[in-house]
Amino acid sequence: MELAGQASAASQLIPILESSPWLERVEFTSPVTRGRDKEQFRIKAGWEAGPGGPAATGAALAAERAEPERPAAARPEAGPARPRPRPPAAEPGPAPRPRPGG
Repeated sequence: MELAGQASAASQLIPILESSPWLERVEFTSPVTRGRDKEQFRIKAGWEAGPGGPAATGAALAAERAEPERPAAARPEAGPARPRPRPPAAEPGPAPRPRPGG
């Protein structure tokens, strides 16, 4: 992962990000430069694969986003799977123009 942005004290971001159970190998990828009133930075970090990282908690996050558990009496018996809603399609562009003579 790579982050780029501005902060009043960019060097303070490294220990904050390193304390995350999700990130590892946090470091600047270029020198910090001073703008008008902020420091510009680029930081890269790897995803933590150990205990407490995304691999360990991915199932828990998926469960949080799923439907809440319903009592057994309210659950449908084995039936067809419900289709998931799809995101809205992109708006179509203008209709093609007819070609002259065709």
